[in-house]
Amino acid sequence: MNRTPPAAVASTALALSIAALLQPAASFAAEPATPAASAAAEAVPAAAPDGFASLIQGGKVRAEFRYRFEYVDQDPFAREAYASTLRTRLGLDSGSWNGFSATLEFDNVTVLGDDDAYNSTTNGVTDRPIVADPEYTEVNQAYLQYKHGEFTGVLGRQRITLDNQRFIGNVGWRQNEQTFDALTFRSTALAKTTLQYSLITNVNRITGPDEGAQPANYHGAVHALNGKLDLGALGALTGYGYLLDLENAPALSSSTYGLQWTGKSKLNETTAVNWAVAYATQSDYADNPNDYDADYYLVEAAANHGSFGAEGGLRGAGWR
Repeated sequence: MNRTPPAAVASTALALSIAALLQPAASFAAEPATPAASAAAEAVPAAAPDGFASLIQGGKVRAEFRYRFEYVDQDPFAREAYASTLRTRLGLDSGSWNGFSATLEFDNVTVLGDDDAYNSTTNGVTDRPIVADPEYTEVNQAYLQYKHGEFTGVLGRQRITLDNQRFIGNVGWRQNEQTFDALTFRSTALAKTTLQYSLITNVNRITGPDEGAQPANYHGAVHALNGKLDLGALGALTGYGYLLDLENAPALSSSTYGLQWTGKSKLNETTAVNWAVAYATQSDYADNPNDYDADYYLVEAAANHGSFGAEGGLRGAGWR
């Protein structure tokens, strides 16, 4: 569900973000505390919010502003693309009550300057390269969460990022984050093991929420199962299976199964090595009209010694 942008002769992007956390009004004192009052407060901790009221009193409000500029010079277009956009994100996270909590998050992207200077996929511009940062306002996340011991359940529109996000992720470099309408279960009940399953019914794509040259959403049923085993000094081993049955994009329906081994080892006080090795196989699934099989592989390694470092890797995919 993560698509690679078209190749460009030259592409430059700059993103700047500012985030603020606004605490509940109850957390601010009306008057400065005296030394005696401060000592008393230290001796007797303030009582935590009790009952259903803890959802409100334990909550917080978030605000984030992210400016992004991208320039693209791409053949065969005679004109370049210039995308100057500002994303404003407002979020509300409730406190916890009997393991329940909720999150609500709104996004707005506004074009600063000429909105005809690039093809956003929804603005009708076709004589310039695509920069998939359309102007929009929507609910980015809205979910109910339940946590009990080593179990977590999440229902609603949510962010899902798995492993290196090669197959399922939020495409975070774009202004419109990809999110999922889903039911997710996560468990750490087994020793050194994290298991996660998501049933996704809708993909809110980076080109949405308005329909344009590309679908704003993918509808269907996606089953995403991911398990990670902590191997200690040997890193971590992850196995996964992703089944995509997309009703309005059947040619993208697929089944993917793979393994990934990642780790970091500190050889001494100044030297450390990192590695990532992965292999996956993918084939057509459900109503996909194509008959195909493909392999994905990844080999990456890095070493750091003091202030010096080196890294290299190989990744690719091929039909078979």
